[in-house]
Amino acid sequence: MAFSIMFYHFSSFSLIEQDASSLLGRLGIYAVSIFFVLSGLSIAIAYNKYIKSTKSSIFFYVRRIFRVWPVLWFAIFLVLIRNQSYSLDYIVLNLTTLYGFLAPEKYMAPGSWSIGNEMVYYLITPFILFLYNKKRSYGNLFTLAAIALGMVYSATLDPYTNLMYQWAAYINPLNNFFLYCIGIALFYNLHKVKISENTLFLLVSAAALGFIFSPFTGDLIVLVTGTGRVLFSLYSVLLVISFYKITSYPPRVITFFLNGLGLSSYSLYLMHPFVYSSVKTRLGTSDVFLIIAKSSVDTLIISFIIYCLFEWPFIKLGKYLTTQKRSARMKSFRA
Repeated sequence: MAFSIMFYHFSSFSLIEQDASSLLGRLGIYAVSIFFVLSGLSIAIAYNKYIKSTKSSIFFYVRRIFRVWPVLWFAIFLVLIRNQSYSLDYIVLNLTTLYGFLAPEKYMAPGSWSIGNEMVYYLITPFILFLYNKKRSYGNLFTLAAIALGMVYSATLDPYTNLMYQWAAYINPLNNFFLYCIGIALFYNLHKVKISENTLFLLVSAAALGFIFSPFTGDLIVLVTGTGRVLFSLYSVLLVISFYKITSYPPRVITFFLNGLGLSSYSLYLMHPFVYSSVKTRLGTSDVFLIIAKSSVDTLIISFIIYCLFEWPFIKLGKYLTTQKRSARMKSFRA
């Protein structure tokens, strides 16, 4: 998914804008939707037993901030190097990710609108997990309400007006919240369920075929309104279910590469536009495919380096500061 977003942007920068009939255009929109589902699922896996009180909820928020802000701040810094015309309040809005709550369209780093959405969802996460831990049906009812909200919200978008003119409305957190909730619901409803390999193969095949062959053409708006919104959201969820429940894995050399890509995907998502711009300037060539190839390789390398030297240390720091035992020891020491 990270790759597909990168290539979607690279093709838009260099070649032609992708429309609703192209696989790259479809993934360019719904790869982020899949991120939201994956985010809800992974948060539920990691924190379903962790968030039990106000204190643990606060610790959860602290960990999310240490996970999200450092790389986002680096991306914002790169934006400011090129464009210093942003006002102080605009910059503060981005540094604190409050734009997600107050003005989702005022994001500075390319693609960081989704980060603002995520921060809104994180705020509500302890409540959602509380409902599911209280009784699964409570959580499922909340998720169904979120789905209904998402469908109603998508209906407010005009299917006859290009998506670019409705971008501010599309990236509102209310429009994608149901995807995050579905991710959480997948854990609570499926984590003890075994699904046969044949069934998973059918699910992933159906989703892949749907992404490739669904008869939608024209502007990307048709993918996020009406029938398109329902079908492609369904395909996205089916893909996540398939890879969540799969029990067989490819050869180790492939899983090693995919694991590294997964670890660095956040950096890849935020850094690839900057890498592309730098490569295009340095190469000084009109060979589009060379620029894309060089940008892709450089983005992979740079993203992994950022993860190892920048992301991971802050992740560890966030966990260190919010370890329950350490907090108890510090309290005892102060007493």
